[in-house]
Amino acid sequence: LRMNATFPYILPAVTLPSNPEIEVMDAGIRDNFGKETTYEFLSSTKNWINKNINKIVVIQIRYRDRLAETEAIDQSILSRLSTPVGVIYDNFENVQEYGMDDLLNELEANLKADVEWVNFELNSREDEPISLNFHLSGLEKKFILSALDRGDNKISFKRLEALFAKNK
Repeated sequence: LRMNATFPYILPAVTLPSNPEIEVMDAGIRDNFGKETTYEFLSSTKNWINKNINKIVVIQIRYRDRLAETEAIDQSILSRLSTPVGVIYDNFENVQEYGMDDLLNELEANLKADVEWVNFELNSREDEPISLNFHLSGLEKKFILSALDRGDNKISFKRLEALFAKNK
């Protein structure tokens, strides 16, 4: 868990005791939403799933909307010089999403089981960000709890309830 929480400038990198030593970076650099782990698990158990499972329910808890829109580009000279780096940084998670969606769609086509995705979102606000540390303030805890009352999350709870009610 600690190795997956190596945020640059906040926590020091973890070094594995190997020869040569290997420095580990935050897992979010590859997969910030757990889709790659889901893909690897479903892919490695595909044969068993095809023989034994009719439906798979994947619950995804996200801190922001799926494929969030990026901000408009500032056309100043300074921003034009930094735009290539900024575009990569701003779209990094979207690029991850598109790539993993392609792999998961291909995998789902090869599974006999139906795959249902149920998303819950925090939808953190830029004007009130949740801190990047191991202790949440009282206000941050209230913000997280209030996300349970969001309309889209209520719909996700009802959808989840219906999916499990069908299997009783």
